[in-house]
Amino acid sequence: MKNPPGHTNETACRRVVQELIEKCAWALLPEDELVELVLNSAPQDAAPAELNRLAKHHYTITLYQACRQDRDPPRRERAYRELFRYLY
Repeated sequence: MKNPPGHTNETACRRVVQELIEKCAWALLPEDELVELVLNSAPQDAAPAELNRLAKHHYTITLYQACRQDRDPPRRERAYRELFRYLY
């Protein structure tokens, strides 16, 4: 079941997403968009660990797509820099 806007999980989700963006220096996906993706795939009673896993899952897909595409070279380069930091 999807979370309605303003659901109490939104605050916890936003906190998790903000921490990951800051810690990992993610720049390919706006915070609000990642929060929405996570909330739309999280159960209503999702614990912070589950929200963290889902945020990483959704961001990994974005990272993969950005690395794979060739229509926006600056975005691709940014994605490869993030991937390098993630791996090393």
